[in-house]
Amino acid sequence: CNASTTKGEPAPTRILVVRGHQQAQSREPSASTDGRGKPCFLQLEVVLKEIRSNLRKATGDSKKRCWIELIEEVNNDPWGRPYKVVMSELNSYQQPTCPDQLERIVKVLFPTQEPFEYRVEHEEKEMIPNIAMKTTIQTAPQMFLDMYNRCLAEGIFPERWKRQRLALLPKGSEPPDDLSSWRSLCMLDTAGKILERVIQSRVEAAIGNSLEDNQYGFRKGRSTIDAINQVVNTSKVAIAGTRWKGGTKEYCLLAALDVRNAFSSARWDAISRALDRLQVPNHLRKIIKSYLSDRLLMYETELGQRSYPITGGVPQGSVLGPLLWNVMYDDLPRLKLPRGAEIVAFADDAGLVIVAKHLADVRRIFGCAYENVQQWMGSVGLTLAAHKTKAVLLTSRKQLETITLNVGECSITSQPYIRYLGVMLDSRLSYIRHVEQVTEKASRVAMSLARLMPNIGGPRQDRRKLLASVVVSVLTYGIAIWGEVLEMETYRRKVAAVHRISALRVACAFRTISNDAVRVIANMMPIEVIAAERKQLYAERGAKLHSWINRQHGEVNFYLTQMLSNHGCFRAYLHRFKHENIPDRPAGCGTPEDAEHVFFHCARFGQAGEELNVRLGGGIESETIVRFMLEKEEKWSAVSSFAKDIMTKLREEEQSRRKAREPETIAPRVMQRRLTDFWKH
Repeated sequence: CNASTTKGEPAPTRILVVRGHQQAQSREPSASTDGRGKPCFLQLEVVLKEIRSNLRKATGDSKKRCWIELIEEVNNDPWGRPYKVVMSELNSYQQPTCPDQLERIVKVLFPTQEPFEYRVEHEEKEMIPNIAMKTTIQTAPQMFLDMYNRCLAEGIFPERWKRQRLALLPKGSEPPDDLSSWRSLCMLDTAGKILERVIQSRVEAAIGNSLEDNQYGFRKGRSTIDAINQVVNTSKVAIAGTRWKGGTKEYCLLAALDVRNAFSSARWDAISRALDRLQVPNHLRKIIKSYLSDRLLMYETELGQRSYPITGGVPQGSVLGPLLWNVMYDDLPRLKLPRGAEIVAFADDAGLVIVAKHLADVRRIFGCAYENVQQWMGSVGLTLAAHKTKAVLLTSRKQLETITLNVGECSITSQPYIRYLGVMLDSRLSYIRHVEQVTEKASRVAMSLARLMPNIGGPRQDRRKLLASVVVSVLTYGIAIWGEVLEMETYRRKVAAVHRISALRVACAFRTISNDAVRVIANMMPIEVIAAERKQLYAERGAKLHSWINRQHGEVNFYLTQMLSNHGCFRAYLHRFKHENIPDRPAGCGTPEDAEHVFFHCARFGQAGEELNVRLGGGIESETIVRFMLEKEEKWSAVSSFAKDIMTKLREEEQSRRKAREPETIAPRVMQRRLTDFWKH
């Protein structure tokens, strides 16, 4: 070893130790970089969390600000953008834009008809003078008057006004790929609609009362309620009496017939024949012929606008279309049917009512009547959708019975209930199913509209009542027919619970307030009262509420409602829900701190009460405060300001007490979780 290598002096130990220490220091990560000089991941993670937090806060603030601005728009336009935003969540849909799909939909909704020739005499034996058109056209009324008169005289409906833009609306819950799942709506020129109105009024005057009584659609003074009422009355008469030998009790069958694509499939020659039968004057028939010819449908696709020629049907969304439909459809209720059968029509909905003593007779009569209806439908270009026919057997027998019917090439069995013109009719006429369905729908509408009506801020009370009327309309549709079910406490409560949601938002009240109080404050009538009123079985409400309901001034708000309802930041109220240990102030007089004590007896607010007493003219008490409010708008405003000042003070005191005792009320597990999160970061 000594021969192969030379010996040298050993290296100093201190130098190696210092060098090793320096290398170890260089390998340790610094606060900003790792050992290779790259940014530290831990620091970047902290920065990222801070940026994300700031972004979420900014996004939340922006959403809150935009939502407040949206709510404020309700005061100016209650049916505008805010209403459309919240209601769009209930029935959201997207119109298709694919050209091929739209072309297939258009061909299904607007089937091609054979061309027809319709001869009209150019001159009439008796010329009827034109009626002066009443219009609201502000600019150049004489020019429009001359133009419309010339159109009537020459029997010409301008071609430009016969162009219709297509708007598709979803029909039911069917899949969008199904071509028949869309309802077509035609958007027409406004100037053309005015001419349609002129033609409509003259055709109605020429027809008079010639239309069949059993047609309730598109007619003045008639509605779906009249059609439903006729069916219900027929069934009640049939099932009344006894079932024994010689008794008068019978079965009543209601079959709802479905007409496939009705309005767009009606043949123009059938409409022309109906006009001839009703002896409509020649000059009106001539312009109607022009109205029905050379129509063009325009629809938008993702590749641009396309057109489609229309050869049949009446445009949905027009003014004259419903009248022409009634003229053609008038022959359906006039059909000669077997004894015990009748047709009740509303627009394109046809209800076939069969009354017979035995089920075999019901089945036989239905078969004959359905065949007659089917033949007539084919003569006017319409088709019945046999598989969509629904039937219910109305009876008062204890045992629920069903019947199987032959409908075209298929068979159907009667159901326990069906929807007829928007009302669920069940076999017992109990309307229980209708109440359940209508409350569910109204609840969804109420919850959506409640977002536009916060307790603090938002639209004023008259706008709130206007929005709440949407819920009332949903609840009360057809209530003159089914309102008798509200005599049962169970269903009255179910309807009141939904109505209460809107009343709370109108009154800006706490949800613990009673139904009676919130409806009075919100000036909203109970649903059962509306039902009785519409059935003309309910007298005027008590005189004590008459002045409040019919007042012409004053709106309630978040603070005034607390004073009137005794539901708010009062110690007695908070004590009920264990938010306060005692119902009165510790250093108080021992009287529970409720609304009456605070506003009329508490010494803390005595000076404010004296000022209000002077402004109102003296003599304010809990029994007279409302009477003062109803006298003048200035007195209402004074009481409202008084309530706001006091309730704001009580709210601040309640929040201070809550913050003072917050550390004592935090659960140990919550504190432990907070400490754990703290040490993690």
